[in-house]
Amino acid sequence: MKRWLLSRRLLIQVAIIGKKGYAMDLTTKYMGLSLKNPLIASPSPLSHNLKHIKELANSGVAAIVIHSLFEEQLFEEEHNRASIIESYSDSFAESLSYFPEYSLAATGPTPYLNMIKAARAETDIPIIASLNGSTMGNWTLFSKEMEDSGASAIELNLYSPIMDLDITGNEIEQLHLDIFTSVKKAVSIPVAVKLSPMYTSFVNVAKKFDSLGADGIVILNRYIYPDIDLDTLEVTSTVHLSDKNEIRLPLALISSLRNYVKADIAATTGVESVDEVIKYLLVGANVVMTTSAILKKGLHYVNQIISDLNNWLESRGCGDLNEIRGTLSHSQHDDHNYYRSDYVAALQKANRNPYGWKN
Repeated sequence: MKRWLLSRRLLIQVAIIGKKGYAMDLTTKYMGLSLKNPLIASPSPLSHNLKHIKELANSGVAAIVIHSLFEEQLFEEEHNRASIIESYSDSFAESLSYFPEYSLAATGPTPYLNMIKAARAETDIPIIASLNGSTMGNWTLFSKEMEDSGASAIELNLYSPIMDLDITGNEIEQLHLDIFTSVKKAVSIPVAVKLSPMYTSFVNVAKKFDSLGADGIVILNRYIYPDIDLDTLEVTSTVHLSDKNEIRLPLALISSLRNYVKADIAATTGVESVDEVIKYLLVGANVVMTTSAILKKGLHYVNQIISDLNNWLESRGCGDLNEIRGTLSHSQHDDHNYYRSDYVAALQKANRNPYGWKN
């Protein structure tokens, strides 16, 4: 009944809007950034060099999150740098004054930071840096160097598949909150946090990040789960592109979270076509990120999605995205009953044998 009322409310709303004859407007805001449309390119192989970044920018996306700078990279490169310095200083004290600067500059985050500078100079859309880590440490201070290099914002990716039996859920959550606080204090540009679904209470944790000043919450991070090769009897890890069947969990989480936080919400995972973009906007996402659709169908597909979104809004008489955004999100204090009734209804439907299995 509630879902029917929501759908009816939306139909009435857009019917009234359609009489106003507004011009189409796809512009939106994300973390204070002004975007020409709600589509953002998420990290992918396409953001590993300047040529592809420029092609992405020309494809029509409103912003680009470039590939991540990993905590492990920074630790390893800093260790290598220290080893070089130590080995030469043991030879003779004045060696460092003769050591070629470029040899030291080759380590550390320099190539990544140069990529940010070049991307900002060669494109006219926001460039969002990505910092990926799971432990406390000095690596978070590189967020300041990202800002100094021209990053429009930072996406903090807290990828942490912890398997230590002695670490509690509360300890993991606090660790992630502390990491975020460290990055947030280091910079003045907006900081988004990219979350996984593995928290005991996702909405509660997201609300804590919001209270700490998160400018954006990215839902959801995809874990890379292992598989087993039966020929070699080895555990393997393979990255698979997401598909539209993965959209349901982030849809549910965004719908539940939208009315509880001030932070903007970015939806990611499972975007194959304009259908997923529209669904994410309806439950309250400010922007929608995609990699899979672009990698599968090519850069030209960005314009197709934007054109299809424009046509869908126009066919319903909508003047801008705010007229649909969050229309199907859930009101506060209503989520438990909504999802419980939805769960029960789905099981009752399944029991009526809609799949045609034989008894």
